[in-house]
Amino acid sequence: MKKYSLLIALFATSYLPTVCFGGLGYPLCVAACEATALAMTVFPPTTVAGVIQLSACLAECIPAGFLGCFSGDTQITVLENNLEVNKYINDVCAGDIVKTMSNERKIILTKVLKNTKIEGIFEFIQISAQNVNDGSHSRQLRITPTHGIVLMNEDGLLTIDAAEHAVIGDKIVVADNSVLKITEISRLVMTDKYMLETSDGTVLASGIFASTICDEEVGSEQLFGSKMKEWHVKHDNLFNNIQ
Repeated sequence: MKKYSLLIALFATSYLPTVCFGGLGYPLCVAACEATALAMTVFPPTTVAGVIQLSACLAECIPAGFLGCFSGDTQITVLENNLEVNKYINDVCAGDIVKTMSNERKIILTKVLKNTKIEGIFEFIQISAQNVNDGSHSRQLRITPTHGIVLMNEDGLLTIDAAEHAVIGDKIVVADNSVLKITEISRLVMTDKYMLETSDGTVLASGIFASTICDEEVGSEQLFGSKMKEWHVKHDNLFNNIQ
């Protein structure tokens, strides 16, 4: 049974649009699972074993629908040969070492586990922020509405909340440890999105501290440190942070 489970998973996940390896998208992943199950003669989907195999295969497709996503113009800082290189997200691959931040707002490195491109019609939140004192420092990020973004509360503590809950005046943290205020929030529609997963559950996206964890795990605003500690315990098999 393990042999056929592996065959189905390999066939179906080859359709996931992993950026560096091609692929045709989430709907085709599901279709591939179903088609492969119907073609199986040893464990057809009409048997209990077949249903188990199909369910396992479909589970490989599910993450594409539940992780927050970035727009294609998002830039990620990648470490290559001890040099920092800014790359558009479509050039970031599984295995790359990228920059993020810790709960203490220190720059750390994390490993990219997956980077998946999904095509369709998607709503995005565009967040613009700047140093409101002199306007000398500004950042902009486009992410899906339920994507987790790291904010700073009135007590100076980091929190995590869905992008759609952010309001003008909220504070965000950026790569040089500056704290900027959100000055503009708008909505737009785009035809693709990138689902980036890292071992630390976070990344500096276009210089803004953001999460890469599942949307359903973000929910409403909560303390960043507590949420990420909970996430690491739950996903300890993924954690491979590089200090």
